[in-house]
Amino acid sequence: MAAEQAKSLADFVKGLTKNVEDMLEGFEKNHKQMSKKQAKNLADFVTNLVADVGSMLSDFQKARGEMSEELKDRLAKEVKEIETYVANKLKEFWGTPG
Repeated sequence: MAAEQAKSLADFVKGLTKNVEDMLEGFEKNHKQMSKKQAKNLADFVTNLVADVGSMLSDFQKARGEMSEELKDRLAKEVKEIETYVANKLKEFWGTPG
């Protein structure tokens, strides 16, 4: 009876060991697949991020150029208005015949 129990116990341990090995192999396989998928997702994310940042920079440069041109025009207009104002005040100060 003891020999039969020992054999049953040995068979049980052998079966359990096989099941655990199979589970570990399956886990390792799934882990590698998940890692590949995560690496692909990360690579796609980085690619999209680079494209988005590039687009944002392009839009920013375009808007900056437009704002710069508008500012340049506005400043030129304001300088002209100041020159006209100063010229008129000088005429008033020095008096003009008329």
